[in-house]
Amino acid sequence: MSYARLDFSSSVNVFLDCNGYFVCELCQFSRQAIGEVGDFHAASTDEIVEHLEAHVEAGGLVPRGAFERLREDQEENDVWLRDLWRKRTA
Repeated sequence: MSYARLDFSSSVNVFLDCNGYFVCELCQFSRQAIGEVGDFHAASTDEIVEHLEAHVEAGGLVPRGAFERLREDQEENDVWLRDLWRKRTA
């Protein structure tokens, strides 16, 4: 599920990956942390929302609808993520 795509109205590309985490692809903060372009991974809706809020605070463009859709899908996504990681660590 994609929540934001890089375009004229968004400086982030954010999606829920089938591997069990949210991805902020080609994240500017990853670039600052590791010195090259990289992806940020979040294990929960709260974590990716907090990350996107940091983008906004830093002057980035994050569509308002991304926050709304993340919150709408939060319960279902977070249950799926928890269940997936429980199965992997069992």
